[in-house]
Amino acid sequence: MFKTKIRLITLLMAVSVSMPLWAKPHHHAKKAVSHTHHQQGSRTLSARTSFHYDAFDVNSSLLNASYDTKASKRYFHLQDGTGLAETDALHETREKILARLKAQLGKPYVWGGESPREGFDCSGLVFYAYNAHLSASLPRTANAMYHDRRGNPVTASELKPGDLVFFHIHHGKKADHVGVYLGDGQFIQAPRTGETIRISSLNDPFWQDHWLGARRVITPRTVA
Repeated sequence: MFKTKIRLITLLMAVSVSMPLWAKPHHHAKKAVSHTHHQQGSRTLSARTSFHYDAFDVNSSLLNASYDTKASKRYFHLQDGTGLAETDALHETREKILARLKAQLGKPYVWGGESPREGFDCSGLVFYAYNAHLSASLPRTANAMYHDRRGNPVTASELKPGDLVFFHIHHGKKADHVGVYLGDGQFIQAPRTGETIRISSLNDPFWQDHWLGARRVITPRTVA
C-alpha cells in the first residue's frame, strides 16, 4: 500500500503544471486539483484534466482563468466581463509579429513598398508584419488601418507592445503615418524617403505634436 501511494504521488507530480503565485482554484471545479505545494515565485497545481482558478494580472485585475492540461494552454477572462485578457496564442502571435518587424530594421523606406526585398513604406511595414499572423488581412493604408473596426481604440497610457500608433503629418485628422509600439515609449516605423526603418521615441516633440491615436489589433477576434 505504501509503495502504491508513492507511485501515485510520483505520477501526479509528473503531470503538474506551474501556475501564477496568485492562482486560487475554484472549489466547484470538476476533477480539479489533486494537491498543491509552494515553490519560489509560483504555486504548483496538479490536475488530471482542465480546471479553473482565480488569478491576478500585473494590474491586480481579477481574472477567471482556466488551464487545458491536454493542450498545455492557459486562457484568461476578465471577471468584470470586458473580455479576454491574454492567452498563450495572443502572446506568441505578438512576439512573432514584433520579431518580424525588428528584422526589417535598417531596410530602406520605399513609397508603396511592402516586402524586405524592395523596402517598405509605413503602412507597408505593418501590412507585411501583421498579415502573416492574423486571421484576416489589415487594410493597406494607414488611414484605413486607423478606421478598421477590428482595431480597439487605446489611449497613450494604455499602450502595449504590438499596438498600432497613428499620426497626422500632412492631413489634419487623417492618419497618414503609422508605426508599432514596442514598449518603454518606443515605436518602430518606416519614416520617409531617404531614411531607413528605425526605432523612435513617442516622447519626441514632433511625434507628440502629430499624435492621432492608437489601435490594438492583436486580439482574440483577429488572431488565427
